[in-house]
Amino acid sequence: MSTGLRYPRGRVQAAWRRSSTLLDPRACHGGFLVFAEAWQRKDPRQLADLIRRSGVQLVVATPSILELILDAAGGPLSELRVAVCMGEGLLREAAERIYDRAGPGVSLYNFYGSTETENSVFPVPAPNSRNTG
Repeated sequence: MSTGLRYPRGRVQAAWRRSSTLLDPRACHGGFLVFAEAWQRKDPRQLADLIRRSGVQLVVATPSILELILDAAGGPLSELRVAVCMGEGLLREAAERIYDRAGPGVSLYNFYGSTETENSVFPVPAPNSRNTG
């Protein structure tokens, strides 16, 4: 089992790749953080298993790592509700593949920008969805 800060199971969980010194706001609302061990971070199958076993609902990863995790999962991660892509550009084709593999009910957000400027965060509409806003 992974070590790190654990909070009582709540509505929102997150898998973080690094720092155990940050307090995530979700922890204040009954959620908990799951930290992958170094050996788990090197294997997309281990990350997919950790996400599945821990009931992670929110994942933050680069698009390429997220695709590797979803491929390794061999099917939708049933608890996953939000995927945030950052650290590299999210191409439309990658977003479509992520939606295809992530399963129903997953929202995808793109958080990308230069570290020297303000970043932009925006939802990525699912393929074939209508933008009514």
